[in-house]
Amino acid sequence: MSFWIRNRKKGTITSFSIAPFPLGLMLLILLLAIVIPIITRMANRLVSAPGAAMYRTEANLTAIESAIRAYTDRYDALPPSGKEGLQRAIDELNRDVTFYPEGVPKDGWDRDYIYANSDDYPSEQSLAIKDAGSGLYRNPGGYQLYSVGADGKRGPEDGPMAGDRLNDDNINNWDDKRSWRTIYRRRSQRIRDVRKE
Repeated sequence: MSFWIRNRKKGTITSFSIAPFPLGLMLLILLLAIVIPIITRMANRLVSAPGAAMYRTEANLTAIESAIRAYTDRYDALPPSGKEGLQRAIDELNRDVTFYPEGVPKDGWDRDYIYANSDDYPSEQSLAIKDAGSGLYRNPGGYQLYSVGADGKRGPEDGPMAGDRLNDDNINNWDDKRSWRTIYRRRSQRIRDVRKE
């Protein structure tokens, strides 16, 4: 294929040719168009493995806790419960440097974090969790920030997940031992064992 360019000021005509698209390059582009989606799906499976999702959730939970601290330092009070309170906290964190331009991050399973200010624990709309044994609210006098985890169940009333104690897979801000890690490690090991078979 040939092209001509005419320069009116100089009164010249320049021609150049473009060779036809090489067959090898076309095949490479076609191969990439097929292989890239497959690699993407495989990567998504690895990222959504229980352990990876847990660590992503923990990291985001820690960042949200920093946002809540920033809000509390500025206003001398915890943000209100729910999504609106979390958004206010993230906005406070983003005040000087935008850490989360898209707002409150999701957990490792693409679900919203649950946040309850201790002032709202007794409220009917509150999603605060009570200890199954004592019946007392977890993290009294502070706040509850948690992900419902892989099973998507908030508390014992949502029903247990087979093989685990009642909702031990919730990733939260009050369990300093991070007892959920044992559950996710066990799940990840089961997946590895199945893949070996």
